[in-house]
Amino acid sequence: MGELHFEALTKGHKTDSFDCGVHKLNYYLKTHTLDNSKNNVGRAYVLTNDDKEVYGFYTLNNHVVNYDAYPQKDDYPPYPTLPSLLIGRLAIDKNIRGQGYWEALLINAFKTASKSLEYSAFVCIRVDAKKDSKSFYENYGFKALNSSDPLKLYIPTEKVINSLRALKVNVED
Repeated sequence: MGELHFEALTKGHKTDSFDCGVHKLNYYLKTHTLDNSKNNVGRAYVLTNDDKEVYGFYTLNNHVVNYDAYPQKDDYPPYPTLPSLLIGRLAIDKNIRGQGYWEALLINAFKTASKSLEYSAFVCIRVDAKKDSKSFYENYGFKALNSSDPLKLYIPTEKVINSLRALKVNVED
């Protein structure tokens, strides 16, 4: 396997053997991520080795939160929607589960999001959690939006930045 690191997904990455145990996520990685990136729908970032084998991935894309659903809406002008960044997908190969890579994926997503604040603004990072992943996100500070769906979670941008500082994560590299 070799040492793992993060980078943007390219055609050169090997996704064929990736298996997170969820067919929809495997299929998405192997068939849609590069097109979505090319068409500016979303960006995929992978946990990979020097041989370009993919062991995990996440996607980021611009999104919005309805003003009335955002719990901290009083901090912002009453626009119909507020800008957010969506972690659309996050998955780890089942062969490396239990080794801290879920957290590494999320921290790297936070780091990538933090870097993008120089060019684009958003009030929070959003996820549409699955029932079995909701507690994972809540452990990292995500909370439910004021919506009818308790799996629509958010974490304020300021909290992301403070978390990275507390973890001493260098967002410049």
